[in-house]
Amino acid sequence: MQIDLKKRLRPANGETLKLLAVQSANVLEKVRNSALQPEDTKQPPIFSSTKLMQLCGIERSRYQYLLQQKRLPQGTSRGNGRTREFSLAETKAWISFCRESAGKPASAQGVVISTTNFKGGATKTTTTISLAQGLNLLYGLKVLVIDLDTQGSLTQLFGIIPDAHVEREQTAEALFEGEQSDLRYAVQHTYWPDLDLVAAGPALYNAEFFLPSKAKENPEFAFWDVLRSGLVPLRAEYDVILIDTPPSLSYTTINALMAADGIVVPIVPDPLDFASSAQFWNLFDDIVNALSSYGLEKDYQFLNIVLSKVENSSSTVPVRGWLSESYGNYVIPVEIPKTSVLGNANAELKSVYDVSDYAGSAQTYARAREAYDQLVEYVHGEIEEIWAEHNSGE
Repeated sequence: MQIDLKKRLRPANGETLKLLAVQSANVLEKVRNSALQPEDTKQPPIFSSTKLMQLCGIERSRYQYLLQQKRLPQGTSRGNGRTREFSLAETKAWISFCRESAGKPASAQGVVISTTNFKGGATKTTTTISLAQGLNLLYGLKVLVIDLDTQGSLTQLFGIIPDAHVEREQTAEALFEGEQSDLRYAVQHTYWPDLDLVAAGPALYNAEFFLPSKAKENPEFAFWDVLRSGLVPLRAEYDVILIDTPPSLSYTTINALMAADGIVVPIVPDPLDFASSAQFWNLFDDIVNALSSYGLEKDYQFLNIVLSKVENSSSTVPVRGWLSESYGNYVIPVEIPKTSVLGNANAELKSVYDVSDYAGSAQTYARAREAYDQLVEYVHGEIEEIWAEHNSGE
């Protein structure tokens, strides 16, 4: 391929930017439509009988027995009738019967978890959606996810294009601007049963202007507490609330951090990402110190640093050492490997839990899926500990 070095300047003006915006929006719509075919909306995954048995942790003999008892969903016969497929709802019914997760105590509140990192590309959004789907699928928890990133990457993973499909009343903007007292107005159901969404769109960025402006007008205004107070009724309705934050220190990010019971921070074991993480903790410390002047003391039930996009190469060894020395046992013993699975899935607006039939290496998919299953199990254990403390304190 020859590169033309004679003409390098490509002038641009307002009309150019408008054209690029239109063209990119059209391409994004095509990508969405292609990913969602043949339906217009995103569809939940389908599970084979083999996958069902793996999720339930049962042998084929046990599966056949339960099937013959006809107390559980029968699925749909395929081919010669020897194989069956199960919908997401049917699969969840089987898992609930076989695994018997206790769930949230009636008097306990839902646990709020913020996924955050100030550097893009750290799989923050992928971690959020995978935790949400895994906690619902594997443990039957009712989950709400809140997208606070104006780019709306999490919203797009639900098959929704922020610019085209998200209305202002479907975002947290009205809450941040004081028009709503809680966030119930913005909750929408999704293609995944018992996994609801508060979407994000470009208009949400208005909150970054409104919150400091109101704080300047009214020194008594607790700008950091808007989201926490807006989640109070939802914590009674959901087992877990997961918040995906912008990759920056913003007023909405501060609200997410102050509303959270626990924090998950994905970090790529790379020198630049490590340097960014050090800056993150310094800024976070500055926030906490600044808010302490208002008499606010913030504690967290857990803090998880998750190594993400981990490569099996010698280049990661020194960075692992830096992370371990810096963050100690806050680096949890679960790592998310760098695989083609995540890239391929995200290109189709999917997570590892959305994939019904992976076209690539089964071993590669199993490695990625096992890692996320372990992360979900780890976080679920923390959630159960919080609920156990609640029960013991009654």
